[in-house]
Amino acid sequence: MYLVYVNARSHARKTVDNYPASMYNKSMKKHINADVIIRIFLAFVLFWFGINEVMNPGMWVGFVPKFLGSGSTATTLVTIHAIVLILAGLALLAKFYIKYTAIIVALMLIEIILDLISHGGLSGIAVRDIGLLALPLALAVEAHRTSKS
Repeated sequence: MYLVYVNARSHARKTVDNYPASMYNKSMKKHINADVIIRIFLAFVLFWFGINEVMNPGMWVGFVPKFLGSGSTATTLVTIHAIVLILAGLALLAKFYIKYTAIIVALMLIEIILDLISHGGLSGIAVRDIGLLALPLALAVEAHRTSKS
């Protein structure tokens, strides 16, 4: 996006996207897209869980499926999960491969949702996570749409 301005020396005008310079106003400068809001708040959630998993992995080992291991193996898996969450949050804030980051986050949420449903049915937490799943899916769709144009 280019900012519209008048260069004092050349009086050259630039445009914002396809808007003529005459249609530009200061409120457009402060325009924030929905994907920015989604990226910030989703990154906050990813950071919160990632940091909590790093700080207290023992609290989270109960969520590791038994067939993947227990004890130190489960603790290692929780730590890896935490690192992926934190890196995904950083990638979203830095706008680094948003589509692929969002897909990874969506897949992680799907795994969490399936685990929650298989152990406790359709609980309030599972329903909340299903709603949260919309955020990375929306980011992936928007990133894919804008990369095509």
